[in-house]
Parts: sequence; C-alpha cells; structure tokens
Amino acid sequence: MKNLIVILLVLVSGSGSAIAQNDIISAPYDTWKIYTSHRNVVQIETLNPDNSGHIVVRTTGGFFLLNTESGSASMFNTSDGKYQSAATAMAANPATNELWFGYPDGTISVFNLQTSQFRHFNDISRNDRFLSKRVNAMKTNGDTLYIGTDFGLVLFDLRSRIVIDSYTQFGDAPSGSSVLGVEVYGAMIYLATDYGAAAGNRAVNDLKLAESWTVYPSTDHFGGVPVTVIQASPNTLIAATSGTNYRYESGSWQPFQLPGGEPIVSINQINDTSWIISTSGHIIQLNPETMQ
Repeated sequence: MKNLIVILLVLVSGSGSAIAQNDIISAPYDTWKIYTSHRNVVQIETLNPDNSGHIVVRTTGGFFLLNTESGSASMFNTSDGKYQSAATAMAANPATNELWFGYPDGTISVFNLQTSQFRHFNDISRNDRFLSKRVNAMKTNGDTLYIGTDFGLVLFDLRSRIVIDSYTQFGDAPSGSSVLGVEVYGAMIYLATDYGAAAGNRAVNDLKLAESWTVYPSTDHFGGVPVTVIQASPNTLIAATSGTNYRYESGSWQPFQLPGGEPIVSINQINDTSWIISTSGHIIQLNPETMQ
C-alpha cells in the first residue's frame, strides 16, 4: 500500500511525468499520457477537479481520497465505517459531494465528504426475487443513481434515498441479465452486460419493456464474452470486454488498442473531451473525440 500512496501523491502533486493537479482537466492531447498504476487500483473518480476538488481511488482494500489543492491523502476502510473493505462499484455525486459504493450482497452506501460519515441502505440486498444481488456498476445522473446489478438495472432516488424503478429485461437477452457497466448520456442509457451491450432512450420509450432496448449480443459483436465497460461522449461510444476495447463506428463495433495493449477496466469522465482511463497496468488520459 505504501507504493500506492506514493504513486497517487505524485499524481496529485505533478512531480515527474504524472498529472499535475491542474493538468487533470487542461493537459494537451497531442500525445498519449500514460502513468504507472498499482495492481490494487480498481477505479478512479473525481469530484469538482477544477475547483479545489478530490480524486477518489477505489482499491481492493478501501478507497483513497486525494485533495487536489493541498495534495493530502486519506484512506478509508471498515474501521472508518465502510460496509466492507472491497466495494464492487463506486460513483461520485459532485452536486452533493458524496460518494456511493456498492457491495457483493446488494448493499449500497453513501459517504459524505464534509462529515466523513457513511450511511448504508439494504433496499437491493433485501430483494428475495433473485439469488445474486451483487452491485457491479454505478452512475449518478441528476437526482438518480443508476445501479447495475447481477439481475438488471436499479434506479435509486438520491433525494428520498429509496429505489424507484428497476429494469430486468433488455431485448432478447435472458431476463435478469447481469449489468456490469452503466452509462447515462442525455436521454440515452447504455449498458454493458453479460449478454453484450444494450441501449435505451429513457425520454421516448418505456424501458421496463424488453423491446424498448436495442441489444448488441456478444456472440455477434464482442467475441462471445461479457461486456464490462461502456462510456459515451458526444461523438464516441466505447465498450470493453476483459480482453478487447471497442468503438462504435458506422453501425458496428470496431476493436481498437490503447498504448500498452491492455483492456479498459474503468473510465472516469472529467468532461466531454477528457477521460481518465484505468487499465490493469496504466492510467491514461484520453480525449474521446479525437482518440488521442
């Protein structure tokens, strides 16, 4: 863990070739920028990075909270009130300065940055309809937390703190398919699932109906393996499996490689032209519009 702390402090302080605190949103994209990552880093999120914000790094043992202004780092785990050491999903809500975590049994938790307090919710874990309630992915959009689980997509209201809807049927995919990645962009919801990828327009269609979703089966588009990551920008839609990265172009999914040849593990969207991509061995800054 000491090596991880040193690496992440370098990321914040801007020493050497790592991302400086202001560079995380302003660095030029004429070249790829690759930074060594620790194998225990699972996901990176940001909270208001352009205004004395934080970088949040989820690891297999908890999470680090890095202050981009002071360069200070704090680690939180079960001794601080975290539900379990290894969360299976995380999402940041910049509007409220909160972090949301999901766990293997379906429990979700919120962490308040001002109070450093956790609060846990068991709405999903109490569901007895499905055997596995594991939380695989999270995404905040407006007042809604979109939660990808082993049985589908759950919508959680961030104001009332209750489940408000769930979708378990996506096109011709088996009912209760696992949602492994979630993206909400404009009116569209994009899902990475164990069956492939799915897209639904929440402004036009009733997404509780299976036929409201456009589905891209893995057997036809992704080499027959689950899709684990999906992310959108104005003109780019990216997906990834455990072995290959894909970009949606001209009506089909085309494989592409990042420097180092590693598949994408997670993507943090700073804005429409700045993504921070984590792979198994690197952290990469990418402009998705230019793919540089």
